[in-house]
Amino acid sequence: MDYRQRMRAIVLRVIAEDTNIEFWQKLKQSAIAIYPDSFETSANDVRVMPTRARFRIQDDRHTFMDKAMFDAATASGMLPVDELNRQNRWRYTFIRSGRITMTQKRIKDEDAMATPSSFRRLLALPNELARQMTLGLPGDVNAITPSYLNGVIVHGPIDPAASSEGFKRLGFIKFAVPDRHFTEWAATLGVDEIIVEMQNQAKRASRGGKSDRRTPTWKPNEKRDEDKKEP
Repeated sequence: MDYRQRMRAIVLRVIAEDTNIEFWQKLKQSAIAIYPDSFETSANDVRVMPTRARFRIQDDRHTFMDKAMFDAATASGMLPVDELNRQNRWRYTFIRSGRITMTQKRIKDEDAMATPSSFRRLLALPNELARQMTLGLPGDVNAITPSYLNGVIVHGPIDPAASSEGFKRLGFIKFAVPDRHFTEWAATLGVDEIIVEMQNQAKRASRGGKSDRRTPTWKPNEKRDEDKKEP
């Protein structure tokens, strides 16, 4: 197993330990529905010029996925936050479960990086797993248990060309861990891969085997000062 494969294995283990399978299942179901729905809504809206429909579709997909992520977390017993971005005063869905924190972002294709905004850089800065990858430290990577792991739920269409049929449908949805400078992905895992691993763990547990699932101990922080000031 090479270095990046071991990194992926660690991330998958932490996800399986600190999140609920219901969250990933509900999020995937919502994403599948959001992509064609957002296309039909904007493409058929006579108030939108055809040459600009693509931009509205992309904005809607990001907005709808933020809500879907919030709803999936709430329904599965996780604690999402409608967080305020201090830099631009916009809001975004922020989830923390155990050691994991996550936001979401639409990207052009599977290999693309999410936009390196200031707040995402701040969230990624403490990524211990990614820091070791960047420095190239020696030793057994599998022995490392990160106390903090920030990731981004990235998603996009089958084909980024707005004129194609593939633009209408979801092509991928993944959990991606950025390096601490938010310049590249340290590890990426498809949501399907996460679901399968958690299902396999449940099967092992039902047969009397050891499950990696643990109960997250995280408690939500108090509202930030700027949130308290808002009516």
